[in-house]
Amino acid sequence: ALPAKRRHYILDHLTALRAHEETWAIIAPRADAETELPVTYADGETLRTGRVDRLILTPDQVRIYDYKTFPVRAKELASLAAEYHEGQLRHYAAALARIYPDRKTRTFLIFTALPRVVETGV
Repeated sequence: ALPAKRRHYILDHLTALRAHEETWAIIAPRADAETELPVTYADGETLRTGRVDRLILTPDQVRIYDYKTFPVRAKELASLAAEYHEGQLRHYAAALARIYPDRKTRTFLIFTALPRVVETGV
């Protein structure tokens, strides 16, 4: 069993996420979403693999979400969004654009400690 202090921390964190409507609408169970989706694709001579934390498919969009659970300050969001887009999310977007070529692909980070949703690659 988890120590009481850790249980309270997790419960407080989950309560904050549920209270933030934009975040909860993404992470709550829903029929048009996948969780922990493995991704593998060839990028020229390089084979890339990863795991999409959350994927939501709409009739015209593929929305890719990556959770970041570490403490972060609001003033760091723009630089972190650029860093994670270049290092990770753009590869997921490229792979999924091949599967869904008729849909616009968008990428997002969810900073659970704030909570805040930030679109990347824009």
